[in-house]
Amino acid sequence: MIAETYLAAVNSGAWDQLASISDDPAAVDRLHGHVARWQSYHERPLQVVITDGSVAIRAHFTGTDAAGIPVELEPLTVLETDRGRVTRITSWHGEPLPAAGVISEYFRSSNAEDWEAFSAVWSGDAELVAVGGPPRKGRDDVVRAYRLFLALFGSHEDRVERLVAHGRSATVAGTFHGTNPQGVEIEFPWMDLIELDDSETAIQRLWHWHDRDRFRKLMAADA
Repeated sequence: MIAETYLAAVNSGAWDQLASISDDPAAVDRLHGHVARWQSYHERPLQVVITDGSVAIRAHFTGTDAAGIPVELEPLTVLETDRGRVTRITSWHGEPLPAAGVISEYFRSSNAEDWEAFSAVWSGDAELVAVGGPPRKGRDDVVRAYRLFLALFGSHEDRVERLVAHGRSATVAGTFHGTNPQGVEIEFPWMDLIELDDSETAIQRLWHWHDRDRFRKLMAADA
């Protein structure tokens, strides 16, 4: 019952219902504030473990963050209980999502060609392995590779369609929209695997994939 009430509150905004079984109204208010930061929000329970004095909920979360990026992850929430009342909520909501934040800035800065900000999202010993090109090592070499690649296009924008976060790693899928050197509008899907450094504030490794044959045809297309 407590797990169902908690999930109903965070998914549909039934905060009064959660507050009615909680002895910590400040925690409910904080939770409400954290959930409100998401454009969309849903937790689906994967496992609920009930022991004396606690309820642990492992869930599959899907939502859209403030930057419009669709995010997926598997959070864990622990509700401490006493006689059917919630006395404490230990939730992932109070923790930052470093992968989502860093990746959001990575795409914003590359789309805007804000190279100073783009450089800052990479660690000093960063590595880039992208289909169709040699491995790049070091922040300067990585940034140089992006500048050369994006200079091929008349316009460019990467749009994130899915981000699956797990610890310091994230798998990101999206679509590139832009124009080729002849001014023809093009688009193609891509996927990145991204690892943050130990500080969780910068990208240390990135692997990138797209269909090379389709890319070559699109770049050669003439209006």
